[in-house]
Amino acid sequence: PGLESGPLLPAACSAAPPLAARSVAPAMATAPLLANDGLVAGQAPVVLGILAEGYKPGKPQEGSGDQRISMVPAVAKDLMKDGYQTVVESGAGVYAGISDGAYTEAGCQVFSREQVIQKAQVLFCIEPPVKDFSSMKGKILISWVGRLLDKGKEVVNAATAAGVTLIDVTAVPRITI
Repeated sequence: PGLESGPLLPAACSAAPPLAARSVAPAMATAPLLANDGLVAGQAPVVLGILAEGYKPGKPQEGSGDQRISMVPAVAKDLMKDGYQTVVESGAGVYAGISDGAYTEAGCQVFSREQVIQKAQVLFCIEPPVKDFSSMKGKILISWVGRLLDKGKEVVNAATAAGVTLIDVTAVPRITI
């Protein structure tokens, strides 16, 4: 049975063309998404920065960190096809089995952590690098914040105080196509 108008589906909805028949091209943004995101409309390229997670085996006092990396070379390469530049912290993928050479082969540039933070407008890190917030003023950080948890609220407050715009991936809807 197909969709028919009735008590649960108004007649106006039944007249809409099927999704496959609609052909609306997505519009490109011509202005920054947020008034304070630090990006200037029409300026390219936007530089994306991939930071190491701070994993140090045998040195738990320096932080547990994470062996994973926020972006693999194949994803960076795809983003660069869209006009983004990508800079990666040296050694960022080593504990995930990804060498600096794999990133350079994909077209990324490899720099020190300080240089990545300086060069990038948008930074990626699985765990929010709170200790680096003071050097990220005016930057956008995409990370697992958990803003509704007590720890996440502390991260949000620290980022706000440092002038860092957070995008909490735990708040981004996930879909499977």
